[in-house]
Amino acid sequence: MHHRDVSTSRDSYNAAAPAWQRGPAKLYDRLAEVLVDSCPGTLPGCRVLDLGAGTGAVSRAAGALGANVVAADAAWGMLAADRERRPPAVVADVAGLPFTGGVFDAVVGSFVFNHVAHPREGLAEAVRVTRPGGWVLASSFEADWTHPAKDIVDDAAARYGYAEPGWYADLKAETSVAFGTAGAIAVTLRAAGLVDVEVEERTVDASLRTAPELVAWRLGMAHLAPFIATLSPATQARLTRDATSAIGPDPSPLCPVVLLACGRRPR
Repeated sequence: MHHRDVSTSRDSYNAAAPAWQRGPAKLYDRLAEVLVDSCPGTLPGCRVLDLGAGTGAVSRAAGALGANVVAADAAWGMLAADRERRPPAVVADVAGLPFTGGVFDAVVGSFVFNHVAHPREGLAEAVRVTRPGGWVLASSFEADWTHPAKDIVDDAAARYGYAEPGWYADLKAETSVAFGTAGAIAVTLRAAGLVDVEVEERTVDASLRTAPELVAWRLGMAHLAPFIATLSPATQARLTRDATSAIGPDPSPLCPVVLLACGRRPR
């Protein structure tokens, strides 16, 4: 993925921030709680980096347990969401963090390394800023997991002119190799120098059960939301009605299969 594609990805997340809060945030808030709860170490009083913080799901979950959190994300629009109630934050690419080595007790990347252009470089930076003996936590979707709403909403958007952006297609192809299966994540974490690596596959009930919730989830994603924002309010409403109708009155609940990984930096 080239530099221009990285910029396009960051710009897309900036543009998606308002829609993200209305839709995807509900899913990713729940998934962040699950990842933080899986941490083998003790979080109260610890220095924790919320890496790729987005709208602050990990920050809230770790902060509720008493951690001292710092957030970092390349998309300033995401960090600006609810900023008055959030911990200190910096705008930074995961592959070039502006922190001294070994300064954090734990680094938590909730669905980050499967959403960045250079996942291995980002993981190396996470390890670098973790203290010896500290933990790096990461999560991703299992590569074969899907939900019918994904294709239904994408197809509805395509009828209004949407086409999958190149940066998103490239991202999926690159990150699925390193973070798409439990075995791949374990290999990737060990290659980054982590020890005591564990990966758990878990099905999580995200509590999204209605067609409107599922449509908001998909239309708020960074690869779709910037396109949706170019449509008139009336057209957006028609697209939303079409997608909601296509999903139907009794959809399958959103229960993604996720991979929860952790590894410790050697002492």
